[in-house]
Amino acid sequence: MSARFGRRQFLEGIGAAAALSPFVPTMHSLAQTSDGGEPHRFVVVFFPNGAPVNRWVPSGSRLNWTPSPILNSLGSHLDRVHVFDQVDWKTFEDNPVPNDHGPPAQTMLSANVGDSGDPYYAKSPSLETVMGAGLGSGLDYEVVRLGARTTGMGADQPICYAASGSPVRVQDNPAQAFSDLFAAHMNPGGGMQVDQAARARGQSVLDLVKGDLDRIRGRLDCRDRDKMEVHLNHVRTIERRLGSSAGNVVVPDSSFHDGEAHPLTRDAKKMADMLVSALGAGMTRVGMLQLSQLSSVEGFSFTRSNQVHHGLDHHTDTGQSTQDDIEDLADIAGYYMGLVKYLLDEMSAYPLASGGTLADKTSVLVVSEHSRGPNMDGSGAAFSHWRFRVPHLVIGNPGGKFKHASQLYDVKANGGVGNGNLFLTLLHAFGLDQHTHFGHGMYDKVLSDVLA
Repeated sequence: MSARFGRRQFLEGIGAAAALSPFVPTMHSLAQTSDGGEPHRFVVVFFPNGAPVNRWVPSGSRLNWTPSPILNSLGSHLDRVHVFDQVDWKTFEDNPVPNDHGPPAQTMLSANVGDSGDPYYAKSPSLETVMGAGLGSGLDYEVVRLGARTTGMGADQPICYAASGSPVRVQDNPAQAFSDLFAAHMNPGGGMQVDQAARARGQSVLDLVKGDLDRIRGRLDCRDRDKMEVHLNHVRTIERRLGSSAGNVVVPDSSFHDGEAHPLTRDAKKMADMLVSALGAGMTRVGMLQLSQLSSVEGFSFTRSNQVHHGLDHHTDTGQSTQDDIEDLADIAGYYMGLVKYLLDEMSAYPLASGGTLADKTSVLVVSEHSRGPNMDGSGAAFSHWRFRVPHLVIGNPGGKFKHASQLYDVKANGGVGNGNLFLTLLHAFGLDQHTHFGHGMYDKVLSDVLA
């Protein structure tokens, strides 16, 4: 089969493109790029309330650095981590609302804060939207946006934008997300009904397309049949994890939980699994995973000070901050990095037909909404909602174009002014070099020494 004769054409040829799209992965004989190789993917992961700078930033030099306590939670993936330090929200200086809480956080992925008429909406699309428009032509979705417990408490605002002033919500209901991705193709507009009806009969959604899947198996060689089974088993596992409570939505609250028992852990892992399947199947090349919401008030039993997450972040405002508060904030950030590790582990376990794993062909940008400033007055107090040195990580090799396997990179020391410079550099790494700036016009410099 020609390398230019791709997955969608193959499905159309057997007359079942729509229904089977979620279940047929990218395979060797259905290569999607002109050279027969696997395309690179891109994912954005958001976690809330930032991290203390002195617990987040590694020590050392650009190519010889030691992970911080928080970043150690990434485990075996540290050898692919690029830490971008000195990333500021420069557009905050143009913010018409003088409050670190507001517009900067909600517009961080757009790097372009709203104007005085609409300060809480970005004036340009967010990064995953721009990346999806450039990489998603001909796919089922330009972007798959999923989240865990992103509404119902804290600051209930979106962080994704389709265009100027046009926010987009992530899907944070695991059952609805599964139906949207794996059942809606069978009945546009009624995926949930298809999924629930199959479940009521004790069936999997895979049972509904068994005949077509058998036809496809007959057209594939042994290697691609094996690849297809790996993907279908992945979908079955997701379906089992949803279980009989798949249709139930737990309203978020600030009750204290720990580890695997935390509802956020449960939902985040389900969403991560679905995102891996969507990327692996070639349904999309761009994903978004939002872990909780802006100013999240999730409660964690492992904290020392009996404060919800955002409460800890404000403790200094009343002069009550202690070293325990800083350690609690660092531990919570480490918890979120553990969820990022889960996503990376699942990608590493997903084999690609061309060899290697999904992790080898996926870059993950990890961002938060602000940082926690260091002691600046000798009192031991830290500054909450600090707009400087905001956490930004890239894990993997975007577009195969990063010069180094891992690094600690000082954006300001290399001519950048903020997050838009990093985002513009990522676009160029993926070959989208028609973009001359990202978001605000001040972000017009590519961090060229990052690229090979």
